[in-house]
Amino acid sequence: MTSLNNGGGATPPGTDSKVLGGIGCVKLLRYYGTKALRSNRKVGRHYYADRKVYCRVSNPDQRVTERIDTTPETNYNSNMINYKSENKNVREVQCNHTPHSTHSTQAKRVAFTLAEVLITLAIIGIVAAVTIPTLITKYQEKQTVTRFKWIYSTLANAFTMAVAENGAPETWDLNSAEDMANILSKYMRISEKCYNTAGCLPPDLNIVALTGEMRYTLPGNANYVKSRFNNGISLMWFEPHKGCSYSYIDTDGNQIDVENSCGSLYAFISTNRTNRYGLDHFVFTVTPKGILPGGYDYNDSNIKRNCTKNWTSDGNTNGATCGEWIRRWGNADYWYDN
Repeated sequence: MTSLNNGGGATPPGTDSKVLGGIGCVKLLRYYGTKALRSNRKVGRHYYADRKVYCRVSNPDQRVTERIDTTPETNYNSNMINYKSENKNVREVQCNHTPHSTHSTQAKRVAFTLAEVLITLAIIGIVAAVTIPTLITKYQEKQTVTRFKWIYSTLANAFTMAVAENGAPETWDLNSAEDMANILSKYMRISEKCYNTAGCLPPDLNIVALTGEMRYTLPGNANYVKSRFNNGISLMWFEPHKGCSYSYIDTDGNQIDVENSCGSLYAFISTNRTNRYGLDHFVFTVTPKGILPGGYDYNDSNIKRNCTKNWTSDGNTNGATCGEWIRRWGNADYWYDN
């Protein structure tokens, strides 16, 4: 707010000595210009004024205050508000304003040129092309970690309750994949059972290593024992091992004895037809100590070696230890391997 006092000082040209007694505040505003209102600027003999200029005239004892409203649409030269106070001894006129500019001619409109708009859109497109894939990958990683942790927790709780009711898994009567599924499914909220029949998973599912190499196809899925949750996660159960131990012959003809393995299963957290180890499904082993991700007994370097997009393991099983990666480090940073 600007206050123009009658306490000495210059008077506007062409006015009497009673600066505030016989002249309107608008004329004062025109005279003082940028001195009166810092936002005003002179253009020719006009000023950019405000949408509304409010002037208050007070008498010496400050008991009476009158307010004059003027608008910029008024031609200040021909339609001056010559405020005449009944009290000729006016002390002051105070003027304030709201931010808006007008002129005696139509103000020039401000707009962007077509070139500026196109350049801006091009910049936005470049930024989007760089950032959106990263954001999508981050979102997918978060979803993978969240769903893996959910199924791992669900299996762990089911194992604990099964042991409490049935004893150690070495003593379970396990003759088929259905036996293992039935014992553990009792303690999980299974919405659908697809034992040796189609369903619970897409037909002709392609199992792919993390590197992208094809491993095998599950034709029709009719010959597998499967279970499904309401959230879309599915389990596929494989033949168990009585006593939690078994032997097999390797490619060189040597017998390999495996201990502490009661059986295995896949957890499909995604139903993509091309289903990748460590991204769409994870392998779990049922052990005497719990249901644990593949590679639970590996050291850190072997976990990382078998969970990378840059290395092909024997048998194209790369990705089989990615569940253990998430369990140990709580993330799926292997997504970002180049």
